[in-house]
Amino acid sequence: MHFKYCSVFFLFLFICFSSVYATAEYPLSKSDINTIVSNYIGKLKKIKDKPIPPVQVEKMLLSKAGKALKEDNFDKVINLCNKVIKKNPGSVLANKLLGISFFETNKIDKSKKFLDLALPGSKSDPLIANYLGNYFENKKDFKLAISFYYIANKNEKDIVSIEKIGKIYRKLKYYPEALIWFKKVKEIRPSEMIDYQTAITYFYLRELDFAKFILKKYIKTTTNPVIPALYAKILQMEKKYQETIDYLTKNRLEFDQKNLIIGISYYKLEKSKKAINYLKKYLKSKPDSYAAGMILSKLFISLKSFGKAIGVIEQLIGYHPKKYVINIIYSEALLAQNKIDEAIESYESAIEKTNNKNIKKELKELINELRMKQSNQANAKFVDTPLSSSFSAARTGQRSKRRRIISGDELARINAHLGAKFTKIYDKIIK
Repeated sequence: MHFKYCSVFFLFLFICFSSVYATAEYPLSKSDINTIVSNYIGKLKKIKDKPIPPVQVEKMLLSKAGKALKEDNFDKVINLCNKVIKKNPGSVLANKLLGISFFETNKIDKSKKFLDLALPGSKSDPLIANYLGNYFENKKDFKLAISFYYIANKNEKDIVSIEKIGKIYRKLKYYPEALIWFKKVKEIRPSEMIDYQTAITYFYLRELDFAKFILKKYIKTTTNPVIPALYAKILQMEKKYQETIDYLTKNRLEFDQKNLIIGISYYKLEKSKKAINYLKKYLKSKPDSYAAGMILSKLFISLKSFGKAIGVIEQLIGYHPKKYVINIIYSEALLAQNKIDEAIESYESAIEKTNNKNIKKELKELINELRMKQSNQANAKFVDTPLSSSFSAARTGQRSKRRRIISGDELARINAHLGAKFTKIYDKIIK
């Protein structure tokens, strides 16, 4: 699809989203921004001592502080500006330089105090506005962040502020608005990275043809690994799993998720051994990966390698103690080894962690059934379970005939609920 149709696409998107925008808080208009900033400044505590004309010594100190700031010598800036503030608390420049220096040394709350003191005396200063925008973005107050970034872009050529506004709108899932701001950056200064920001926004919109079109001119020449990573994810989303594998194995660039993407592609192609190999490689570098751990545990369960599944799952529980899904998978693997008491304990832990009433109900029923059957099946050597049987059925197209703790009818009812739930959960993890 040729990129010249972008303007038509933008129009289409705005028509689609216009009803949403009519009632939503975003995007902010210029009037909204002026009101937000005016209200913010109005609530600031005013400095009791008004700025006094700087004397020669103060001018010298501020000049040295300005040079120190350019050299990233923030401790020196703080030291010099504190001397100015003692005699002239209302000095806009001293408060501004202190605010910047404290922000750059990761003392952002202290930074805000001085930026707020400088703001009323310099409402349109783009540097103060940019740092306040950064502060509020850190605090997830996106209205104020956008408003101050907008002020920082007063000459409409500050590509840093413009791009940050675009990224915030994308984070808020206002993708058409984000594209408008990224387009403004591209008009001022075209670059590979702004094209990447545009492409990933189209990716979130599931407009994969637009995203691929933008990336294709870079995939053979780029030295930035985010480009092939995104391109591979697009291929994977298009269900072109073999093409994804071929592209990544031939690509010389390494990036964090390379083995994960290849592993998931092999999993989708039902090539379990290769999927396991790549997922294990990925977990060596990212042992806390929820997606890799869950898929690997599923593969081990489907291959009836329950001991290996338990090893992966126990590691996952350590990294993600609040994820109830992991406890349910853990119980499945434990039941497969006839460790009924431990399985029940893990199911109970899952009940405590989830707010899903349907899951709670099904798990409580399952626990009761297990306890009722436990004494009768104490010597059972194998227990087929809701998840393992549904995974097995999905892969082989038939039900396992091995002996179960729960009767066929009872298990079918649980499978119908839990099996469907977990198919959706795994699909979501992979996406």
